[in-house]
Amino acid sequence: MSFWIFIWIILSLFILGVFFWSLDVLFKQKKAWERFAKSKGLAYRRGPFYSSPVVEGRINGHYLTLYSEEQTLATARSKRFRTVAAITLSSPMPCGGLIASPSLQDFAQSLNLTEDVDVNYTGWDSARIVRSKNKEVLNKYLKDERRLKALNSLMKSKTTSLLFIFDEQEAILRVETPNPLHEYARLEKILNAIITAADLLILSDREKADIVADKPQASEKEPEKELVKD
Repeated sequence: MSFWIFIWIILSLFILGVFFWSLDVLFKQKKAWERFAKSKGLAYRRGPFYSSPVVEGRINGHYLTLYSEEQTLATARSKRFRTVAAITLSSPMPCGGLIASPSLQDFAQSLNLTEDVDVNYTGWDSARIVRSKNKEVLNKYLKDERRLKALNSLMKSKTTSLLFIFDEQEAILRVETPNPLHEYARLEKILNAIITAADLLILSDREKADIVADKPQASEKEPEKELVKD
């Protein structure tokens, strides 16, 4: 057997191994996601044969979407796949703002959020991004340390990226990971943590009254700008 035929056989076996491993992970992912959807009363879409499924629906008053997406890296020479869990919270926030992982610095810079907020919480990474249109309002909101504890827990993994973006109309918590979440126990643990965080992040009726009462009224001569820059 020649050297090149041997190399060809090795490469072929490697490619086949990767293909069947990916297929096995995909089938396990479909099974785990379907099980989770049924346990929570959510909609499950299996999708095409060689594509990840989608889970979505309302839970605890929030709207959850779980899916996989292909992302093009900044160099545009390579791509990566990420599992994304996005929750639209059941209530908006009293001001525009963002809490995000350091990897989302470029995105944060594209928004009209002029005030940086310092977070004083044990274990909080100072490189994380916390910005708002109203620093005083966001500081008051973050006085409930259960919120910081929940966000800090979700952001501990170096491979996980978190974005909590909000304004007076909508609030969205988005968590993405390179893990396909094909193991049910891990899937359930992570999604339950995200749902719990969403429950803690919404404003109570008392907070709404207190924060709105303290919030300065916008000037008619200086209407509030859109969150995203033109």
